Amino acid sequence: MNTYNPGNVLPFYANRAWQRHRQIGQDTIPFGILAPRSRLLPFQIFVNGDAGTDTLVFQLISPTNDITWTDLSATLLTKTENAAETGYWITWFADGPLDVVPDCGFWYVRLTVEGVEYYSEVMYVTDICGVDDCFLAIVPDTCETLEGTLSFDFQATVFAVEGYTYSLQRYVGGWNEISSDETYTMSVDVFNELEQISIQVHTVCGLTMTRTYDLEWESGDACNTLTLTLVSQSNNAGLSVGNNPAWRLLMTNTNDKGNVLYQEGYTQHLYISPIWDTPEVRREVQTDVNGNGDTVRTFSRTIEQQKFEFPDMPDYVLGFLAKVGDLSSVILEEAETGRTVTMENVTFESKRQGALLNIGIIAFDAEIESYSGCQEDFALA
Repeated sequence: MNTYNPGNVLPFYANRAWQRHRQIGQDTIPFGILAPRSRLLPFQIFVNGDAGTDTLVFQLISPTNDITWTDLSATLLTKTENAAETGYWITWFADGPLDVVPDCGFWYVRLTVEGVEYYSEVMYVTDICGVDDCFLAIVPDTCETLEGTLSFDFQATVFAVEGYTYSLQRYVGGWNEISSDETYTMSVDVFNELEQISIQVHTVCGLTMTRTYDLEWESGDACNTLTLTLVSQSNNAGLSVGNNPAWRLLMTNTNDKGNVLYQEGYTQHLYISPIWDTPEVRREVQTDVNGNGDTVRTFSRTIEQQKFEFPDMPDYVLGFLAKVGDLSSVILEEAETGRTVTMENVTFESKRQGALLNIGIIAFDAEIESYSGCQEDFALA
């Protein structure tokens, strides 16, 4: 494919005709690389132009009809100009939620830079264990005061796998649930000028998310001064965390590589379902013959190589993964718990999965031990 941004997991094209599902012999039903609904995948492209004056439009488009779209704020994107001032990188770090969260399903990114359009490959966006979040907001234009009562609507937004439970709570001598609905009309005494509100979400992944807010206003002009401020948040793991595995590869480099700008902290993600293979152990042994004619071992080196497979990889990620061992940092992370495996000497290969997809195979050195036949004993207390 004619990729506009080589070196990225999520490819972009100057023409959407290059997208996978539009090719002869591919599924006409879009296939999407897995991405969290609230954040998508990180991506980066380099464009010629002026970062300070160029107009930028950031949208998600449905590949099922190419006319359904969601507008996103271009201020979420980072522009980084090169020293020659001939162009700049546009980066989405995916380190925070989108301002408008799309419905679950298939979407691709359309970036319009000074009228020129760039199209990403298709993502299948959904809620993923470990990329959970929630927040509360006041619904605009719902505030009113009447006879000493201030009323307005709350709207909660929850990013979690379907099946979670939700609770809106108010502090009156202790926390008390006032609603389990994500939209709620609240009425308070206008002269109080302060309320403490919290939301609590229990996910099917075993996580409890709590967000606590201060609700403040001035009684003389309540609706125009009404503010909701996040004062604390916590995510507490329950016993079932780790029983709903969601893994991702985190891949970055100390220096820039090719046309990819890594020096600003850009880290690429790939969500996978790893299946571990049997480790392979390699041994290197050196021997010598001593004065008695006995063969003695003078040096040994043992390398335990771990290997895992992961299915459902489209052709367009194979080139990136083939070079993943060139990167300075490749980490396998369990998204729910944050547990990580740092991989050294990474290699990648693939095999065909049916007619249209691939199974990726990553191998890495998990343990290396060298022994010269003589080691001093540890000093004991």
